[in-house]
Amino acid sequence: MMNAVIFLSLLVVVSGHTLLTNLTIAGVTTNSCLRPTMNWDGHNAPDFPIMANTFPSGILGINYTCGWTDGTVSGAALPSKAVCNISAGSTVKASWWHGAIQGEDPVVDSYIHNSHRGPFIVYMAKWDQNGGLPTGPAWFKIYESGVLKDHREFWNMEWTSPHGLNANSGGLSFQVPSQLAPGRYLMRFEIIALHDTIKQPYVRCADVRISGSGTVQPSSNLLSIPGSINLNDPGFTYNLYQLENRPAYIIPGGRPFNFAVAVPDSSTIPTSSSKMATTSTSQMSTSESKMSSSGSKASGTSESSLEDCNDTTTDRCECDNTCDASLTSVSLLIIFMFAIFLQ
Repeated sequence: MMNAVIFLSLLVVVSGHTLLTNLTIAGVTTNSCLRPTMNWDGHNAPDFPIMANTFPSGILGINYTCGWTDGTVSGAALPSKAVCNISAGSTVKASWWHGAIQGEDPVVDSYIHNSHRGPFIVYMAKWDQNGGLPTGPAWFKIYESGVLKDHREFWNMEWTSPHGLNANSGGLSFQVPSQLAPGRYLMRFEIIALHDTIKQPYVRCADVRISGSGTVQPSSNLLSIPGSINLNDPGFTYNLYQLENRPAYIIPGGRPFNFAVAVPDSSTIPTSSSKMATTSTSQMSTSESKMSSSGSKASGTSESSLEDCNDTTTDRCECDNTCDASLTSVSLLIIFMFAIFLQ
């Protein structure tokens, strides 16, 4: 019986695709910053997946970047109607939909067909242009979610798609890193359905503007899309229906960028001159008065003096500012002895 279930699962052909339709940002739902979609190969199907190895070149072609385009300024290569403002550190919800079709559950299958199991991934790329698509290394991953509940039997496993989608009315939420530097970006959303031999990525992008006090602008280990995954990637060839010795699932496309250990972008950090400009006049006057009152002793705190103090040939009193005090004590002793001698 179980073999029959697996066999039917492999043979079933479903038209339950999905499409990112809205973003919810700061409580407001909009689609104005989503890149346009276009019909696939003349069919009325903007929700058609970027099939792994079909028209025109699947995950190795330009359609895999942000969705369907004919390679010119069309479809996903066109600019969005607006740019969405997002605060770094805030939560964004991405809502997906495909609509129930005949023979499918009108509730469960309204977001994606229940057989379409796989991960949800969010990438970003610095992008200041209106329209167009990045080429070469530009993308960094900020979020991923795959298996929610593992189980020996594949039918008892729970995945971000469809289980996470169904549990949240088609919405998948994630947090934008608080360390991310302000600026214009492309935000890329992807669900990979692993149910078929030919895997099915669903992708779409949005033009966004990040605000906040973050200072990290990822510039190393960036990904090219297409190029972030290949047809032999274990996270892409994964067999949902393998019962024995099924490996743990690893989401493709590399790990999310580690903002916690990233080096801040120097262009986003206030310069020393700007910090000095914010110093109050009274603080500067106080510093100047202290410097003038210290006179020649101030030289004892200079960089050259501190370096000299590390030299073992330097007189210790020159470093500890005790020379004057020692000389004064000696002078008093000599005067005292001379006074006794005169008596």
